[in-house]
Parts: sequence; C-alpha cells; structure tokens
Amino acid sequence: MVLDEPVSALDVSTQSQVINLLERLQAETGAAYLFIAHDLAVVRHISDRIAVMYHSRVVEKGSSDQVCDTPRHPYTELLLAAIPDPDPLVQPGKSARRRALSVGGEQGVIGAAPEVGCPFANRCPHVMDICLDVFPDALPIEGGGEVRCHLHTTGPVLNGAPLSEMPSP
Repeated sequence: MVLDEPVSALDVSTQSQVINLLERLQAETGAAYLFIAHDLAVVRHISDRIAVMYHSRVVEKGSSDQVCDTPRHPYTELLLAAIPDPDPLVQPGKSARRRALSVGGEQGVIGAAPEVGCPFANRCPHVMDICLDVFPDALPIEGGGEVRCHLHTTGPVLNGAPLSEMPSP
C-alpha cells in the first residue's frame, strides 16, 4: 500500500490513532507500506527501513534506527533537526542547530534540482566544488545501509561514519 503523507495534516492525537490502525492492519494482514512523509519521527515509528530522498534521488537509506540515530547525509540531519522536541530546554538547541544547518544555501524550489551534481548542493552547509558537478556514488555502510554524499569520499572523508564524527573546520 502506498501512503503519501497520510498523517501530515492531522493533529497529534489523530495521527497516533491512524498510525495505530495502520500497525494493527499490518500485523493482522501482513500488509507492506511505502510510507512517504517528511516527518522522520512518524516515519521512524512505523518503518523498519527508511530511504531519504531529495528531489527524487535517494541520498541515504538504512534501518530506521541507523538513519535516525546516526544520520550520514546533511539532508537527513536537517529533517531530524526539524522534529520538534517537547522539552523546552532542548528545543532552543534544536532550533539553533536547524538554523546552522540551513545557513549553507537557499530553500530549494520543487523541480529546480540541478541536472548534474548533488541535488542538495544548493542547500548544503558542507558543499564542495565536486558536489556541483558529480552526483555521488552510493557508499555502502555497515548494517546494510548506504549514503550518497561526497563528504564520505572527498573532503573530510567520513567513509560512512555519522555526520556527528565530522571534524570541526
């Protein structure tokens, strides 16, 4: 079953009811879902595996825990930073992190992805010259995931490590 933003316009309690219903139906029928959403907190809750796409290109994929706990692509990190935190002491730090991640470029326009290079290059805070010209190859990461980002093969050479391990400039 393909579910495109099935709970994004719903309040939190209704979201929860719909997600619970989907989980119950899955358990009872063995149904599989292609769950499309921007809210990685919801996606993580209902998914075993996640593929993060930007302008129709997969930039990172792996288990739900792998993608959400140790993001390896800057767009994944940005999506995770956008998840509100109910703790008022944590939320200001997340907001500052989100602003820092957004500094690298302009908001992308739907359909405006470059024909060459990384589609996230115009928004990436870590953009390098190669990002503008070459779409990165998939780099397999431990645990069955993969990332498509030049940070893992050029520049700081993270080689599949989480972005949190990137050296400070």
